[in-house]
Amino acid sequence: MNDQNSALLMVKPDGVHQGLTAAVLAFLRARGFEAHCIRRMHLTPAARSALYATTRSTGQLDWDLNGVLYTLGPVDAVLLTARDFPPDHGSAAAHVSRDLKGHFVPTRSAPGTLRGELNAMNPIFNLVHTSDDPEECSREARVLFGEDWRSLLGPRSATAASGTAVAAPHARLLDHWATLATTLGPLLAAAPRQGLALLYEFGWPASQTPDAAPQDRHRQYQAAHNTLTGLATALRSGHVSEIHPLLPELLPGGVRFPTLAEFLRQAQTRQPGLSAWDAYLTYTTLRYLDLCLEELL
Repeated sequence: MNDQNSALLMVKPDGVHQGLTAAVLAFLRARGFEAHCIRRMHLTPAARSALYATTRSTGQLDWDLNGVLYTLGPVDAVLLTARDFPPDHGSAAAHVSRDLKGHFVPTRSAPGTLRGELNAMNPIFNLVHTSDDPEECSREARVLFGEDWRSLLGPRSATAASGTAVAAPHARLLDHWATLATTLGPLLAAAPRQGLALLYEFGWPASQTPDAAPQDRHRQYQAAHNTLTGLATALRSGHVSEIHPLLPELLPGGVRFPTLAEFLRQAQTRQPGLSAWDAYLTYTTLRYLDLCLEELL
């Protein structure tokens, strides 16, 4: 095997948290890829900076928010090979990145891609990172597996190194919209159940469907946007009044969007047991709501 046949994929903390590593590997195996080495690790800030050194294309806010995800749990780094890939791509890495990964915005991820088929939820919680070409694969593999990463592509390493990650529990998918509802409900009323009922009264989307088509995901995001817009109108007219001061900042037309630290601090005043996962999923979904509603490409 040469570098043209190699690819690197990293299951992000949201994928590991949901037990999706085995599903990711099955998806790739069905498309002719072989996993040779899987390494579960906590990605340090230094390793993240090194990993994205040449591919970072977002602003400081996006970079910082992306970094928080890696504090929530480990990643599964995977070395792959494939003997066949589309000739026009020239490498297995390009095939994974261009054809199989899916758009970083889940509402634009086509069926037949990892982000389109599995439970990608927003532009931060989007399951996987991949190398774009053989050069990036080699550079990123050194970050995640060390200088001798090519030695791990032998036939013996596939079973020897992969047991811990592949033997993960059955998938435990996060219910995106239900999670957001239980986070936002306490901000709508002092009694969380009343707040939850009010949210659904205004049209909050039903449970996340992991295998939903992009159009369906787009409709769910639109329903969430319509709900928040309706609540903003009701708040201004006085029909909704028993709210936490944080809520108006999160609604469309708010004066400003709070920082993540502000959101965590204030949301936990109404819900002290709010988990980091639930809070961060809620914050990033609302932060990127408009991006997810841009026209499908």
